Amino acid sequence: MSVERFDPDKGEFTNYYLHDSNRPGTLSDNRVNSVYFDSAGTMWIGTQNGLDRFDRKTGRFIAFTLRDGLPGNVVGCVLEDDHGNLWMSTNNGVASFDTQRHVVQSYSIADGLLGPDLTGWGACSKSQSGELFFGGFSGGVSFYPDAVTAHPRVSSVNSYAPPVALTELRLSGHPVEIGHGSPLTRSITYADQLTLSYRQTNFSLAFSALSYASPGTNRYRYMLEGVDETWHEVGSDERLATYTTVPPGTYTFRVQAATSRGPWSEPGVTLPIEILPPIWQTAWFLSLCGGIVLISLVMLYLARVKRLEYQFNLRMEERVSERTRIARELHDTLLQGFNGLLLRFQAVSNLLPARPDEAKQRIDNAIEQASNTITEARDAVHELRSSGLATTDLAQAISNLGNELLSGLPDGNAPEFRAQVEGMPRSLNPIVRDEAYRIAAEALRNAVRHASARRIEVEIRYHEQQLRIRIRDDAKGIDPNVVRNNHAPGHWGLRGIRERAKLVGGNLEVWSELNSGTEIELSVPAVSAYSRPRGSRWSVLSRIGLS
Repeated sequence: MSVERFDPDKGEFTNYYLHDSNRPGTLSDNRVNSVYFDSAGTMWIGTQNGLDRFDRKTGRFIAFTLRDGLPGNVVGCVLEDDHGNLWMSTNNGVASFDTQRHVVQSYSIADGLLGPDLTGWGACSKSQSGELFFGGFSGGVSFYPDAVTAHPRVSSVNSYAPPVALTELRLSGHPVEIGHGSPLTRSITYADQLTLSYRQTNFSLAFSALSYASPGTNRYRYMLEGVDETWHEVGSDERLATYTTVPPGTYTFRVQAATSRGPWSEPGVTLPIEILPPIWQTAWFLSLCGGIVLISLVMLYLARVKRLEYQFNLRMEERVSERTRIARELHDTLLQGFNGLLLRFQAVSNLLPARPDEAKQRIDNAIEQASNTITEARDAVHELRSSGLATTDLAQAISNLGNELLSGLPDGNAPEFRAQVEGMPRSLNPIVRDEAYRIAAEALRNAVRHASARRIEVEIRYHEQQLRIRIRDDAKGIDPNVVRNNHAPGHWGLRGIRERAKLVGGNLEVWSELNSGTEIELSVPAVSAYSRPRGSRWSVLSRIGLS
């Protein structure tokens, strides 16, 4: 079925029909129920899918449907009242249409109709008095348009804005009774707030208008501020707003109601809704994490500064230690060597008048000692870490040194010298061996040069727990102030041997009294003193103190 237009001047027919439901400007439906021309000559067509108005200028149709306020899309018959308004029968009551403002007013069973469906094939008529008659599948109805619009009940309905109330809360599709249960859903009213966890982001809110004249024609609109940008307008059969996967935050749910012809209820219902974030998204947790990161960065920075400071101090300490070591080596080589030469030269001076041959022999020995001293000094300067001993036997090296020192003294002035070993000799750590030799050499030189000793004893004891070296003499002793201060003005021998003992992890004890002799004892733990095969069981037990 279609609509045809006949042009008498041209004698031509033009067909109008639905080409495409998505194409504007054509009939809203090919099933035409009625065709009506109003007093202005405008053609109106009632179809199975709305009311169409023909525009002569463009030759196209403009459709009005449920989206424009019609109570139903099936339009049966169309009439015009004395004021230029159109009245039409639909499958859901009767409607009036203001053609100027495009405002629709609907009337249903609640307004006195026998039934909703008043559609029919041209079943409408207008009397000379202005009374309108409509007939359809639900029966017939007649009325005067002015009387209907002026009726107190209709006027009150048109101006009535019904209140609206929230009736139900659903979480993940399960109803939760409002006003009871958990604190999250207790007493939801206009001023209350709904608080949900981040796991309860799937929720629905049901609502209803407090208008019972025609509940089925009530209209609703709602929005969730923060999520929706515009109102969602629904009918009475869709009184449920559902939201899913709403992110944590604060929102406001608004809902308003209206009758079929009345204004919206302002402001309606307002419900603040807060969805709590998970703990890892809370402000205090993020602040805590930020604080931890900041503190970690500060600690890393301070650790870095501390590390740089440690490295700097370590380098400085290495430099100072190296300078101190060089000073010790020079003291123990050049200075002590020259001291020995002085003793030999003194002896040669004493022998020259009476025994020139013996004096020459001693001059030769002094020259040889000077050569050895220069060689030893050169080795000490260029290879401070190398051993200055000609043998790895500590007892033999100390004995050789003692005999060499005594050989430069005049006969009758040389003290008795004895070196003895206790325990089974063991292979020593080279550094410990060298430093122990230097300590013993310093003690022997002091006893020979300064103490005027008559007897000098060196005792080397190889014990399971430690290496112990003791040097004793019966000379005049050392000033207690020198022992207490570790050095005499201009002399650094005592301080030097203490530094050497500390370098190998040993302990140095000095006992001395004036005119009672001096005793110096060096003790080094076995784990540091003795050389052991790497990874041996004895070495491991020694390091943990079980050997």
